[in-house]
Amino acid sequence: MPALSEPESGVLWDGELGLVTEGVQRSLPDLRGTEGYLCGSPAMIDAAIRTLVEAGCRERHIFYDRFVPSG
Repeated sequence: MPALSEPESGVLWDGELGLVTEGVQRSLPDLRGTEGYLCGSPAMIDAAIRTLVEAGCRERHIFYDRFVPSG
């Protein structure tokens, strides 16, 4: 689900606004029987996992790649 926290000035956007987790909560309230595939910052992954589990997705059906800074 594409989402923008804030659209750039002058850019037309008719998709979700705010955090992607907020968009999931609004658009997909029942996620029983689904799988989740996530990639992003550790904080976003943690928030998304909580959101998916609260909506009924089993944690063992959530797969993710945390983006961490390279040293």
